[in-house]
Amino acid sequence: MSVARSATTYPTHSAELSSVLLTPKQLDLAIAKERMRADRYQLRFSVLIFRVKATSESTRKTLNFQMATILDSRLRITDERGLRSNGSIGVLLPHTHEVGARIVLDALRDLAKRQSLQLEDSQIYVYPPLPEYSEGDDSQNESDAEIDGLLGRKAFATFEKPSTIETGNLKQILYRGLSEKIGDASQLVVPAYPRWKRIVDIVLASVGLLVSLPVLVLAAIAIRLSSTGPVLFSQWRTGEFGKPFQILKLRTMVVDAEELKEKLQEMNERDGPAFKMKYDPRVTRVGKFLRATGLDELPQLVNVLKGDMSIVGPRPLPCSEAANCEAWQRRRLDTKPGITCFWQIMKSRVEAFDDWMRLDLKYLAKRSFFQDVRLIAKTVLAVIFGRVGH
Repeated sequence: MSVARSATTYPTHSAELSSVLLTPKQLDLAIAKERMRADRYQLRFSVLIFRVKATSESTRKTLNFQMATILDSRLRITDERGLRSNGSIGVLLPHTHEVGARIVLDALRDLAKRQSLQLEDSQIYVYPPLPEYSEGDDSQNESDAEIDGLLGRKAFATFEKPSTIETGNLKQILYRGLSEKIGDASQLVVPAYPRWKRIVDIVLASVGLLVSLPVLVLAAIAIRLSSTGPVLFSQWRTGEFGKPFQILKLRTMVVDAEELKEKLQEMNERDGPAFKMKYDPRVTRVGKFLRATGLDELPQLVNVLKGDMSIVGPRPLPCSEAANCEAWQRRRLDTKPGITCFWQIMKSRVEAFDDWMRLDLKYLAKRSFFQDVRLIAKTVLAVIFGRVGH
């Protein structure tokens, strides 16, 4: 996608501005396409977002046009530049890591300053996103594995580290003393979480907890009487945009289930990174009933009230399993995970891990109020007829 550029005059009419900068819809489409290309070919890209400081909106149009000519003088022909709906400017940089994006942003600031322009509210977004990092980390001797973690997952091993940067100081160059926080570029094109969905989540989770309280009490008593250990089981799962959270469930396994899992890996019956055994020896007698009826999932209504989960959405994977997903599969993290979704009511017929992931992406493409109502109704029927077993 490209547009004609002009570097001679600075018109003020927004229609003329669209001749040198992509419209917000065009820019979002360009970023979305680049994300899909990056997933398919294991590439990286960055997006710069900034605003030209202006005294009024009418003045901003003129200054944005002037900024467009500056972008033409610095950017590659494969880069894209456009307006965002809030009046800021976005620059898409294919095949560019976060270090390169900082270099481009610094150069644009210098060029703008020479023409008496000032850039504000600048932000860098990268894809795939960087892991969380503590600003207080001053370590100087990172291992290759740690550097790979900063510059991208091992799935993106084709990415070459900048040869001009000393490995020992890479964290400081990326993070210290810089005003911009590196964000996840996928958030730029993912629709905002619908307000109606959050309202439904709060209402249904509140009612569900109130109605199921007697069942939870009876289940807790049965768990304590049948096996040693806590009533609740918590585990770190990967949530919206990869943010980890602790999921709550009624405990259905022995207390050392996670340790035993390593010994049972060779008996895993599911392809992909997920783990499944039809007759898992770690499941307790009470746990089998709780799983067969889906009652073990009831504590997740608390996760819904906290905002970590939704009633309907892709099932959250343990962090270790989510980290081993392919890039296209991680698009399921574009929304909050849920208690139920397509896979939850179809898993008896869907065995392949890739098909599971495709069902989650199907939900994202078709998400609507009525779709959620249908999935909730089908889940209730699955519970009644005993089709929710793990």
